[in-house]
Amino acid sequence: RDAAVPPGGEVGVLDQSDAFFGLLTVRETLELTASLEGAEAEEVDLLLASLGIAPVQHSRVGDSLRRGISGGEKRRLSLGCALLAHPPLLIAD
Repeated sequence: RDAAVPPGGEVGVLDQSDAFFGLLTVRETLELTASLEGAEAEEVDLLLASLGIAPVQHSRVGDSLRRGISGGEKRRLSLGCALLAHPPLLIAD
């Protein structure tokens, strides 16, 4: 068994680049991720509050063509999406 992989789990990776659907809101992004990861819907509210992105939850994420949330808010959104998968170990690049 590879010593780098925790027993019984997967390793989560928080990449430097953000890959979001720019037209979705912050809340919609977390809800989509929660549904794909099989996470509870209540976790979205908890993450919005604990990551400090509740004030922008109804704002569009944005992309290179449309203004959206700030870069720091996108990083916290990335962290929230990664945490919804409940990885036993999360590596931030």
